[in-house]
Amino acid sequence: MSRNGSGTYTLPAGNPVVTGTTIASTWANNTMNDLASAMTDSVAADGQTAMTGNLNLNSNKIVNLATPTLSTDAVTKAYVDTADALSLLKASNLSDVANATTSRTNLVAAKSGANSDITSLTGLTTPLTVAQGGTGAATLTANNVLLGNSTSALQVVAPSTAGNVLTSNGTTWVSSTPTAVNTSQLAKAWANWDGSTGSIRSSYNVSSVTRVSTGIYTVNITSALANANYAVICGTSAADANNDGGYMGIKNGTTPTTTSFELVTDGRTLGEYDPTYAMVTVFST
Repeated sequence: MSRNGSGTYTLPAGNPVVTGTTIASTWANNTMNDLASAMTDSVAADGQTAMTGNLNLNSNKIVNLATPTLSTDAVTKAYVDTADALSLLKASNLSDVANATTSRTNLVAAKSGANSDITSLTGLTTPLTVAQGGTGAATLTANNVLLGNSTSALQVVAPSTAGNVLTSNGTTWVSSTPTAVNTSQLAKAWANWDGSTGSIRSSYNVSSVTRVSTGIYTVNITSALANANYAVICGTSAADANNDGGYMGIKNGTTPTTTSFELVTDGRTLGEYDPTYAMVTVFST
Protein backbone atom coordinates (compact mmCIF):
# COMPACT_ATOMS: atom_id res chain seq x y z
CA MET A 1 0.00 0.00 0.00
CA SER A 2 3.11 2.21 -0.08
CA ARG A 3 2.74 5.50 1.93
CA ASN A 4 -0.54 6.55 3.54
CA GLY A 5 -0.68 10.19 2.33
CA SER A 6 1.00 11.56 5.45
CA GLY A 7 4.37 10.04 4.58
CA THR A 8 4.08 6.92 6.77
CA TYR A 9 4.93 3.63 5.03
CA THR A 10 3.10 0.43 6.03
CA LEU A 11 4.02 -3.06 4.75
CA PRO A 12 1.36 -4.78 2.63
CA ALA A 13 -0.93 -7.52 3.94
CA GLY A 14 0.85 -10.74 5.04
CA ASN A 15 3.57 -8.80 6.86
CA PRO A 16 5.35 -9.18 9.03
CA VAL A 17 5.84 -12.95 8.68
CA VAL A 18 6.28 -15.19 11.68
CA THR A 19 8.68 -18.04 12.29
CA GLY A 20 7.81 -21.14 10.32
CA THR A 21 5.88 -19.27 7.62
CA THR A 22 6.40 -20.66 4.15
CA ILE A 23 7.61 -17.91 1.83
CA ALA A 24 5.43 -17.98 -1.25
CA SER A 25 6.17 -16.18 -4.52
CA THR A 26 2.89 -14.27 -4.27
CA TRP A 27 3.83 -12.81 -0.87
CA ALA A 28 7.39 -12.05 -1.97
CA ASN A 29 6.33 -10.35 -5.20
CA ASN A 30 3.61 -8.27 -3.53
CA THR A 31 5.95 -7.15 -0.73
CA MET A 32 8.85 -6.34 -3.06
CA ASN A 33 6.62 -4.44 -5.51
CA ASP A 34 5.19 -2.39 -2.67
CA LEU A 35 8.67 -1.56 -1.35
CA ALA A 36 9.81 -0.64 -4.87
CA SER A 37 6.83 1.67 -5.29
CA ALA A 38 7.55 3.36 -1.96
CA MET A 39 11.20 3.83 -2.85
CA THR A 40 10.27 5.24 -6.27
CA ASP A 41 8.06 7.83 -4.55
CA SER A 42 10.94 8.81 -2.24
CA VAL A 43 13.48 11.55 -3.09
CA ALA A 44 16.82 10.21 -4.29
CA ALA A 45 19.83 11.87 -2.64
CA ASP A 46 21.68 12.11 -5.95
CA GLY A 47 18.94 14.28 -7.50
CA GLN A 48 17.49 11.72 -9.87
CA THR A 49 13.93 12.08 -8.59
CA ALA A 50 11.69 14.81 -9.98
CA MET A 51 9.09 16.09 -7.51
CA THR A 52 5.47 15.35 -8.42
CA GLY A 53 3.90 17.56 -5.73
CA ASN A 54 4.59 20.49 -3.44
CA LEU A 55 7.33 19.87 -0.88
CA ASN A 56 6.04 20.59 2.64
CA LEU A 57 9.03 21.38 4.89
CA ASN A 58 6.79 21.73 7.97
CA SER A 59 8.59 24.95 9.09
CA ASN A 60 12.03 23.45 8.45
CA LYS A 61 14.77 24.96 6.30
CA ILE A 62 16.55 24.01 3.12
CA VAL A 63 20.21 24.51 4.00
CA ASN A 64 23.57 24.57 2.22
CA LEU A 65 22.20 25.78 -1.13
CA ALA A 66 24.61 26.60 -3.93
CA THR A 67 24.62 30.03 -5.60
CA PRO A 68 21.89 30.04 -8.29
CA THR A 69 22.81 30.25 -11.95
CA LEU A 70 19.43 29.75 -13.66
CA SER A 71 16.24 31.79 -13.31
CA THR A 72 14.44 28.71 -11.92
CA ASP A 73 17.10 27.92 -9.27
CA ALA A 74 16.34 28.28 -5.55
CA VAL A 75 18.23 31.12 -3.87
CA THR A 76 19.81 31.74 -0.48
CA LYS A 77 18.95 34.60 1.87
CA ALA A 78 22.35 36.16 1.20
CA TYR A 79 21.64 36.14 -2.54
CA VAL A 80 18.23 37.79 -2.03
CA ASP A 81 19.72 40.49 0.23
CA THR A 82 22.39 41.29 -2.36
CA ALA A 83 19.82 41.42 -5.19
CA ASP A 84 17.61 43.74 -3.11
CA ALA A 85 20.53 46.10 -2.58
CA LEU A 86 21.39 46.09 -6.29
CA SER A 87 17.79 46.81 -7.24
CA LEU A 88 17.66 49.78 -4.89
CA LEU A 89 20.92 51.12 -6.28
CA LYS A 90 19.35 51.19 -9.74
CA ALA A 91 16.07 52.73 -8.60
CA SER A 92 15.58 56.48 -9.25
CA ASN A 93 19.00 56.71 -10.92
CA LEU A 94 20.83 55.98 -7.63
CA SER A 95 23.37 53.73 -9.37
CA ASP A 96 26.25 55.71 -7.88
CA VAL A 97 25.20 55.07 -4.27
CA ALA A 98 27.49 52.66 -2.53
CA ASN A 99 24.96 50.56 -0.61
CA ALA A 100 21.29 50.07 0.11
CA THR A 101 21.43 51.87 3.46
CA THR A 102 22.81 55.03 1.87
CA SER A 103 20.25 54.74 -0.93
CA ARG A 104 17.37 54.63 1.52
CA THR A 105 18.82 57.60 3.38
CA ASN A 106 19.03 59.58 0.16
CA LEU A 107 15.50 58.66 -0.81
CA VAL A 108 14.21 59.91 2.55
CA ALA A 109 16.18 63.14 2.04
CA ALA A 110 14.60 63.62 -1.37
CA LYS A 111 11.17 62.96 0.10
CA SER A 112 11.71 65.64 2.73
CA GLY A 113 12.68 68.22 0.13
CA ALA A 114 16.44 67.94 -0.28
CA ASN A 115 16.00 67.17 -3.96
CA SER A 116 18.65 69.26 -5.67
CA ASP A 117 20.12 66.07 -7.12
CA ILE A 118 16.83 65.01 -8.80
CA THR A 119 17.09 66.14 -12.42
CA SER A 120 14.10 64.42 -14.02
CA LEU A 121 10.99 62.33 -13.35
CA THR A 122 9.75 59.80 -15.88
CA GLY A 123 6.85 57.41 -16.02
CA LEU A 124 4.33 59.65 -14.23
CA THR A 125 0.81 59.04 -15.51
CA THR A 126 -1.05 61.36 -13.13
CA PRO A 127 -0.13 65.07 -12.84
CA LEU A 128 1.40 66.12 -9.53
CA THR A 129 -1.04 68.11 -7.44
CA VAL A 130 -0.25 71.60 -6.16
CA ALA A 131 0.29 70.13 -2.69
CA GLN A 132 2.86 67.77 -4.22
CA GLY A 133 4.69 70.63 -5.92
CA GLY A 134 2.96 70.33 -9.31
CA THR A 135 0.27 72.27 -11.16
CA GLY A 136 -2.53 69.71 -11.06
CA ALA A 137 -2.63 69.68 -14.87
CA ALA A 138 -1.04 67.49 -17.52
CA THR A 139 -0.81 70.35 -20.03
CA LEU A 140 -0.93 74.16 -19.92
CA THR A 141 -2.29 76.23 -22.81
CA ALA A 142 0.38 78.43 -24.36
CA ASN A 143 0.41 82.11 -23.29
CA ASN A 144 -2.24 81.74 -20.56
CA VAL A 145 -1.57 83.46 -17.23
CA LEU A 146 -1.51 81.11 -14.24
CA LEU A 147 -3.34 82.05 -11.03
CA GLY A 148 -2.92 80.48 -7.60
CA ASN A 149 -5.89 78.47 -6.33
CA SER A 150 -4.87 77.30 -2.86
CA THR A 151 -4.12 73.55 -3.06
CA SER A 152 -6.44 73.02 -6.04
CA ALA A 153 -5.29 72.97 -9.66
CA LEU A 154 -4.04 76.32 -10.97
CA GLN A 155 -6.55 78.65 -12.60
CA VAL A 156 -5.75 80.31 -15.92
CA VAL A 157 -6.59 83.57 -17.67
CA ALA A 158 -6.50 83.53 -21.47
CA PRO A 159 -5.19 86.59 -23.36
CA SER A 160 -8.55 87.04 -25.13
CA THR A 161 -8.80 90.12 -27.41
CA ALA A 162 -5.66 91.86 -28.67
CA GLY A 163 -4.88 94.93 -26.55
CA ASN A 164 -6.51 93.56 -23.41
CA VAL A 165 -4.85 94.11 -20.04
CA LEU A 166 -4.78 92.01 -16.87
CA THR A 167 -6.94 93.72 -14.26
CA SER A 168 -8.30 92.92 -10.82
CA ASN A 169 -12.02 92.75 -10.21
CA GLY A 170 -11.45 92.74 -6.48
CA THR A 171 -11.52 88.96 -6.24
CA THR A 172 -9.40 87.61 -9.05
CA TRP A 173 -7.60 88.67 -12.23
CA VAL A 174 -9.34 88.93 -15.59
CA SER A 175 -8.41 89.85 -19.16
CA SER A 176 -10.34 93.02 -19.97
CA THR A 177 -10.48 95.87 -22.46
CA PRO A 178 -8.54 98.87 -21.12
CA THR A 179 -10.39 102.09 -20.37
CA ALA A 180 -10.20 104.44 -23.33
CA VAL A 181 -7.90 107.43 -22.83
CA ASN A 182 -9.12 110.92 -23.75
CA THR A 183 -6.17 112.09 -25.82
CA SER A 184 -7.13 115.72 -25.36
CA GLN A 185 -6.09 115.30 -21.74
CA LEU A 186 -2.55 114.42 -22.78
CA ALA A 187 0.27 116.81 -23.64
CA LYS A 188 0.85 116.87 -27.39
CA ALA A 189 4.27 118.53 -27.10
CA TRP A 190 6.70 119.86 -24.48
CA ALA A 191 10.25 121.16 -24.26
CA ASN A 192 12.90 122.42 -21.82
CA TRP A 193 15.66 124.60 -23.31
CA ASP A 194 18.48 127.02 -22.50
CA GLY A 195 17.14 130.55 -23.05
CA SER A 196 20.54 131.95 -23.97
CA THR A 197 20.97 129.61 -26.97
CA GLY A 198 17.69 127.85 -27.66
CA SER A 199 19.47 124.50 -27.12
CA ILE A 200 16.90 121.87 -26.08
CA ARG A 201 17.66 119.85 -22.98
CA SER A 202 14.74 117.47 -23.39
CA SER A 203 11.51 117.45 -25.38
CA TYR A 204 8.60 115.59 -26.91
CA ASN A 205 7.25 116.43 -30.40
CA VAL A 206 9.40 119.58 -30.52
CA SER A 207 11.98 119.49 -33.30
CA SER A 208 13.81 122.72 -32.38
CA VAL A 209 13.66 126.06 -30.57
CA THR A 210 15.00 129.10 -32.46
CA ARG A 211 16.28 132.07 -30.41
CA VAL A 212 15.08 134.98 -32.54
CA SER A 213 16.53 137.61 -30.23
CA THR A 214 16.87 138.26 -26.49
CA GLY A 215 13.86 136.66 -24.81
CA ILE A 216 12.09 135.76 -28.07
CA TYR A 217 11.84 132.13 -29.29
CA THR A 218 10.15 130.19 -32.05
CA VAL A 219 9.08 126.69 -30.99
CA ASN A 220 8.86 124.24 -33.90
CA ILE A 221 6.52 121.23 -33.67
CA THR A 222 7.66 117.90 -35.14
CA SER A 223 4.24 116.40 -35.94
CA ALA A 224 1.60 119.01 -36.77
CA LEU A 225 -1.15 119.53 -34.23
CA ALA A 226 -4.82 118.94 -35.09
CA ASN A 227 -5.51 122.68 -35.22
CA ALA A 228 -4.02 125.99 -34.08
CA ASN A 229 -6.44 126.44 -31.19
CA TYR A 230 -4.20 124.78 -28.63
CA ALA A 231 -3.23 125.80 -25.12
CA VAL A 232 0.35 126.73 -24.29
CA ILE A 233 1.62 126.63 -20.71
CA CYS A 234 4.99 128.33 -20.14
CA GLY A 235 7.51 128.56 -17.34
CA THR A 236 10.86 130.29 -16.84
CA SER A 237 13.58 130.63 -14.27
CA ALA A 238 13.83 133.95 -12.34
CA ALA A 239 14.65 137.10 -14.28
CA ASP A 240 17.66 138.13 -12.14
CA ALA A 241 19.77 137.28 -9.12
CA ASN A 242 17.14 138.83 -6.88
CA ASN A 243 14.69 136.22 -8.11
CA ASP A 244 12.47 138.87 -9.63
CA GLY A 245 9.55 137.22 -11.34
CA GLY A 246 9.66 136.45 -15.03
CA TYR A 247 6.95 135.81 -17.59
CA MET A 248 6.83 133.95 -20.91
CA GLY A 249 3.87 133.66 -23.28
CA ILE A 250 2.71 133.89 -26.90
CA LYS A 251 4.30 136.98 -28.45
CA ASN A 252 1.74 139.69 -29.11
CA GLY A 253 1.09 140.22 -32.80
CA THR A 254 2.01 136.64 -33.77
CA THR A 255 -0.37 133.84 -34.74
CA PRO A 256 0.30 130.24 -33.70
CA THR A 257 0.15 127.61 -36.46
CA THR A 258 -0.18 123.85 -36.26
CA THR A 259 3.60 123.53 -36.60
CA SER A 260 5.06 126.48 -34.65
CA PHE A 261 4.43 129.40 -32.30
CA GLU A 262 6.49 132.37 -31.03
CA LEU A 263 7.13 133.13 -27.35
CA VAL A 264 8.44 136.18 -25.57
CA THR A 265 9.77 136.69 -22.03
CA ASP A 266 9.41 139.70 -19.79
CA GLY A 267 11.13 140.44 -16.50
CA ARG A 268 9.50 142.82 -14.10
CA THR A 269 12.44 145.23 -14.21
CA LEU A 270 14.55 143.80 -17.06
CA GLY A 271 12.09 143.61 -19.89
CA GLU A 272 12.84 140.86 -22.35
CA TYR A 273 15.56 138.48 -21.06
CA ASP A 274 17.10 135.06 -21.73
CA PRO A 275 16.11 132.73 -18.85
CA THR A 276 18.44 129.90 -17.80
CA TYR A 277 15.49 127.56 -18.01
CA ALA A 278 12.63 128.04 -20.47
CA MET A 279 9.84 125.47 -20.52
CA VAL A 280 6.64 124.95 -22.47
CA THR A 281 3.83 122.38 -22.60
CA VAL A 282 1.18 122.19 -25.32
CA PHE A 283 -2.32 120.66 -25.03
CA SER A 284 -4.48 120.10 -28.07
CA THR A 285 -7.47 118.05 -29.23
